[in-house]
Amino acid sequence: MIKDNSKRSYNIDKAYHNKKYIVAYKSVYQPFYSTNVGYYAQKVYTSPHKLTLAGRFIHRTGDEVNRLIDIVLFNNL
Repeated sequence: MIKDNSKRSYNIDKAYHNKKYIVAYKSVYQPFYSTNVGYYAQKVYTSPHKLTLAGRFIHRTGDEVNRLIDIVLFNNL
């Protein structure tokens, strides 16, 4: 699970509102919102290959993530 803080931000709120997954290095995260916790993202897939450069992240739709990982696994949020 990842959560934005003052030192590091994945723009989880933007990903949640735009209905996109967060792709960071070898992992794919799905954004969620809870009234108790706020915005957070949970890891839903780990790739054996690098998906982004270390320390970088991108927001992608389910179809775009499927093309990135080369299997049909995700649907659009």
